[in-house]
Amino acid sequence: MADVSTPPDEIVARYSNGRCMWLALALHERYGWQIRAQIEHDLPEHGGDYVAHAYCVLPDGREADVLGIQDSVDLFSTDEVRDFTPEGLLAFIKADPASAKAIQEMADAHAVIDRYLADPVVIRGPK
Repeated sequence: MADVSTPPDEIVARYSNGRCMWLALALHERYGWQIRAQIEHDLPEHGGDYVAHAYCVLPDGREADVLGIQDSVDLFSTDEVRDFTPEGLLAFIKADPASAKAIQEMADAHAVIDRYLADPVVIRGPK
């Protein structure tokens, strides 16, 4: 495993705005952590409900996103937060898990985990 380092700003921006759901799916796939997402409602410029931020919850209650494991991740509003299964999140974002795009997004998210988040001292959970 590569040495874990702080994600650069462009990775933080990418996985805080637009690809956070792929990182949450990859964290769930790797560690079995619960996926949680904040849902923004009825914004016409986004075509209705959309994921404002997705992240995972560890068994001890801490939360993880691109910034690592924290007591709680930063959310973007006071809108609804709910738990998702991987299948439920993929359906919500209308993604086909067998598509080339989804496969690439998952590979990219796993690479982010490997490079920036997979500290074996900090990460604890089922594989």
